[in-house]
Amino acid sequence: MSRGQVLTLDAFLALSLTALLLGYSGLVMGMVHNRAREEVSRYSLERVASDAAEALVRTKGIPENWESLPSSLEVLGLAGDSGLDVKKLAVLRDLCRSENWDPSREEVQAVMRLFGGQNFELRILARNLLVRKDVKGLNYTLQTTLWGVDVYVRLENLGATVRARVELEKNGEVRRQTKEGGTFSMVVSLPPLTVEVVADGRTVGVWYEAVLWDIRPGWDLGGSPGWENSPEVAVARRSLAFTSGEVRNAAENRRHYGRPDPYTLPFLVGPGELGLFDWYVVLYPSSPTKPVTDVWVNRSEGDPDYHFPKNTLFSMWYHGQKGSQEPLTEADNGGNPNNYLTLKVTGSKWEYVDVLVVAVPRCSNPELACQAASPLPGLLEVRVWR
Repeated sequence: MSRGQVLTLDAFLALSLTALLLGYSGLVMGMVHNRAREEVSRYSLERVASDAAEALVRTKGIPENWESLPSSLEVLGLAGDSGLDVKKLAVLRDLCRSENWDPSREEVQAVMRLFGGQNFELRILARNLLVRKDVKGLNYTLQTTLWGVDVYVRLENLGATVRARVELEKNGEVRRQTKEGGTFSMVVSLPPLTVEVVADGRTVGVWYEAVLWDIRPGWDLGGSPGWENSPEVAVARRSLAFTSGEVRNAAENRRHYGRPDPYTLPFLVGPGELGLFDWYVVLYPSSPTKPVTDVWVNRSEGDPDYHFPKNTLFSMWYHGQKGSQEPLTEADNGGNPNNYLTLKVTGSKWEYVDVLVVAVPRCSNPELACQAASPLPGLLEVRVWR
């Protein structure tokens, strides 16, 4: 072989190796570029979720009273003077109904700006500690009902380990799980409730988390939000205190003195609020069956609309349907009460009843009306995806 042929072969091999190295370097650079782009995309999505959650919890929106005129909404916020503003939540919930969600409307565009588009889900959850027990001598059983779900919890000390059993039941559907160990975590879910048991070796804590409101475009149609099959999903949570409804008026300590004199309890239903809220009468009697209480809605004679003892929660207006003989009215009365209850209490003068008129966002769990008088610890969760 001549010297020229050797040099030509060496040059060919060198060029081939250089081309291979350049190609591999290009491939690596492309992979690095794609990874960096994915990280930036992921970070931006997480930033959207975090900023949205912060804005919803910390701000009232622009303008601050946008719930009174939703078409004026520029920046969405759900904060009130003391925690979550239930009316703002009710207006947002109504705006996201399938029949109202129209991206050409300015208020819908304002919502989309906060969440970066239509791929969002907003959930309000109640979260609280049910019980915490020491492992030593542990022998505990809990049976209760939370948010329409029957709950059974059994905790036992087996010596070297702890055994926890949780069973949830609703409308014949059952979820159950048992776990043993020194330290462990166990989660059992049956919508809208999730129960978590955490054993840390010294104590066992049982927590519950309930989804009170799940809001997204077209939420009223049911089905899946759509994030389950998305390659990028970001979630942000913020703690908050809130009330589950608005107490529009209350009569406390109503008793029977001599004869059942009727008592009038006025309350206001503002313009447009019949479509935003479910309306309830809530009774808190001094005993499970006393005192006997009759309630009329917007009238004071004839057969009562509601009678106790039977139930302590009465629906005047639910899901856009009237539940009493006389419907509620939202006729403008200059901001003055335009509806009323007539109450008659009979029985011993030692028995008493508190009567509340409560409004909760339309199509909510009726149990929320019973909780409306007291603040609840909870979470606001924002989920966005693409």
